[in-house]
Amino acid sequence: MKYEEVTVNYLFRNSKNIHNESARIESSEKIAELKVKIGKEKPQMEWTNVSDAILKKSPELLDIKLKDILDSAWKKYRQVEQCMEQAKENPDESYLIPLLDHSIVSEHQPQIEISSDEVLLMKVNFEIFLKLELHGIILKIKGDKIEEVKAGSCQCKGMLSCEGIKLYEDSLETFEFG
Repeated sequence: MKYEEVTVNYLFRNSKNIHNESARIESSEKIAELKVKIGKEKPQMEWTNVSDAILKKSPELLDIKLKDILDSAWKKYRQVEQCMEQAKENPDESYLIPLLDHSIVSEHQPQIEISSDEVLLMKVNFEIFLKLELHGIILKIKGDKIEEVKAGSCQCKGMLSCEGIKLYEDSLETFEFG
């Protein structure tokens, strides 16, 4: 798989199924509150339909591109920033930049909004925490962007939680670039 296509969802692909944690999520205070609201607003609506919809939608929250996370962090490195400035002046040239071994921490707080008849009932909060350990990275810069990662590897540790309930935490597979 190409670096540009890798998402957090791909990194979590070996995690246990999120559906296994539905009982713990449903016992949370926020979900209990949501059940009461739905019971009042839409008494004919089955809770299992709402629960299934949340669980079905939740993997989409992990469709965050690894490239976006890394590019955003790398562009803050002085060495990369200087090279990108130089590359802007010479847009036809490519530059290779080796980076020392380093870590990047990335946190995301996506939400699923629960609505009925276009009225927001509640937001269900998720938390994604990633720690990326990067080794032997060589970036190819052309123009004003990071065009490619020519070499290196990324070891990822990640955690996914819903409303403070940990759904998954583990060291994930090493991803090889290049």
